[in-house]
Amino acid sequence: MPLKQSIDTIARSYALLWENLPELEIDPRNWGPKALEILSTMAKTGPIFREAASYLIREDIALYNTQELKGVGAGWHENFAGERWISIDHSIGFTHSLILIGHEAHHMRQSIRERCSVEGEYSAWRIGFKLRTELSGTPLTGDEQLLASMPDNPTREDLKKAQQLIQKMAGPDYLIGKAPLQAEDWETALMAPFVKFINTILRRGEML
Repeated sequence: MPLKQSIDTIARSYALLWENLPELEIDPRNWGPKALEILSTMAKTGPIFREAASYLIREDIALYNTQELKGVGAGWHENFAGERWISIDHSIGFTHSLILIGHEAHHMRQSIRERCSVEGEYSAWRIGFKLRTELSGTPLTGDEQLLASMPDNPTREDLKKAQQLIQKMAGPDYLIGKAPLQAEDWETALMAPFVKFINTILRRGEML
């Protein structure tokens, strides 16, 4: 279970959520002190972050702290029971975790087949750039600008270029090079149930 935090810290997190997302109902069983801090920070940061936090709360998508695979900072999860959650590597700092959770929240809006494709990552990476701009205003690198400037509705050739760019930026341990290009590709129909099976037996880690 999450470490204890002061009542004052928890109360301030709820106050920020009420201030920025007053229309939402929240199930306190799903959110420990750290998750509340993350969600309340997201809710006050900007419109894209606010919508991501709102979606996670509405859909009861919990956050977990775990040891991710090499080359992965965070991940989306869905199992055969229909449960969905987001994991974040324990080594990721608070500020970076906000962007990664926003990235994964975007994935959760996609079909599971799209999440298993380059098409899904293409969309989530581009949202990630917008999240980073909202949070810090850090300018994009040359490769990031190139990806951000690509079409909103990419062709297969666009996705092949994006696949190479993302692999270059993320490093050799990132598995996008092995992903099918589009959600409609036959490989995603095989990957989706396999991913659900893995998530059914996976140890989730510590709930935030």
